[in-house]
Amino acid sequence: MSRLIILFICVLSLSGRSEVKISEVKKQKSLVAYSIKTKYYKVFLVNPAKYNHAKYSENSLRGGWFKNFLIKNASNGIMGSGESIFGDFRFGLTQAFEPEIELRKGMTEAVLPGIGIAKVKNNKIDRVKKFFPWTFSFRYKDNKGIVSFSQNYSDKKAETVYKLRIDCIFSDSAEIIVKGVFLNNGKSEIRGGICPLPIFKRGLEKTEWISIPHVRSKLVKKKRWQYIDTSPLSVDRMHDYYEFYSERLSKAKRWIAAGGLQDKELMVFKANRPLNKVIFWKTPHFFSISPMVNIKVAPVKRLEWQWKYLFGRGLDRVDAVLKNGLMSCQISPLSSKSKYFKGLLNFLPYKEMEDVSIDATFKNHRRRIISTGTYTMLTMSPLCPGYANLKLNKRFRSGNRYIMKVEVFVDDLPVESKDEVLYP
Repeated sequence: MSRLIILFICVLSLSGRSEVKISEVKKQKSLVAYSIKTKYYKVFLVNPAKYNHAKYSENSLRGGWFKNFLIKNASNGIMGSGESIFGDFRFGLTQAFEPEIELRKGMTEAVLPGIGIAKVKNNKIDRVKKFFPWTFSFRYKDNKGIVSFSQNYSDKKAETVYKLRIDCIFSDSAEIIVKGVFLNNGKSEIRGGICPLPIFKRGLEKTEWISIPHVRSKLVKKKRWQYIDTSPLSVDRMHDYYEFYSERLSKAKRWIAAGGLQDKELMVFKANRPLNKVIFWKTPHFFSISPMVNIKVAPVKRLEWQWKYLFGRGLDRVDAVLKNGLMSCQISPLSSKSKYFKGLLNFLPYKEMEDVSIDATFKNHRRRIISTGTYTMLTMSPLCPGYANLKLNKRFRSGNRYIMKVEVFVDDLPVESKDEVLYP
């Protein structure tokens, strides 16, 4: 067997039909370090050493960089590659870290945690002249496959000394968990903003949309109410660049979504802490949406952050991210001239589910119950959502404020409860 091409394939069979496959590819010139396959998708993680070049986004963490995501039965992956509006070359999905560096007079170099050593020119970061190396490995634990990327930087003369690890955790579901751990062994605080950096392909029909839960207000019965708007925003109608700041973002709904990709694929990014900023940009062929959280790691302290990447197909919008799946609720008039409304409830699970029941209770702005219903969804998967037609009586009117309480049951056992505000 050639020494230049060695292929290791390790397959872990989980309970029942569950299966997670991780293939480690070791080639002298390989751009891919691992390929991971489940019953719902196939993904590829790049070899960090092959992308230490200034033409790629310099604030990208090379460890845990996904080259592409191929959802089952799709002909192509949802990620793209090309020049961004910032002039650098980007592809796939990685994490970007924008460190806050205190530049003192006379400095010629600065350590960028997770990235490398940058040249300082005119008291500003000029460019990265040396990228720090990464090591990577994989293992199985608790019926999950884990690919880990690690980076250690130690210099007796430097104030910034740290250890960094990124774990990509795969299970038999349409959910990928990405955990980051910073251990600050230096004398100075490590701080900055970290965010996923996806590059989505745009189709010829330009049907892509994004959803960013943000605060809005509406006048109802001469009283102004604030609510969280999750309505899909057309990528085609957005400005080429836009930022949502923390004042407008929901503190409870810590997620964003992108959909209308290829064959109605969608992807949700969920954080374990409130979002500080969301950045959107687009070109004629790609678009990106990045939720950012700020982190601070004091000297001799440890900090963790986590993202959940959720996949699916078949939803035209996302209104709620639940423990077991994604939910959307669409309220629309019965006809163009009707003053009465109809409703459609969609539920997209993270893994195959059966016998799911959803109780929906509608209350008016005075919290009086005006409508109730129980809806049963038999067999669903991340590739095919379940849906139900909501029963809305004649007391449901346009321009009013309503609260919808949703309770989810699996095998008649309650698994989650959620309240949503509606403005039909």
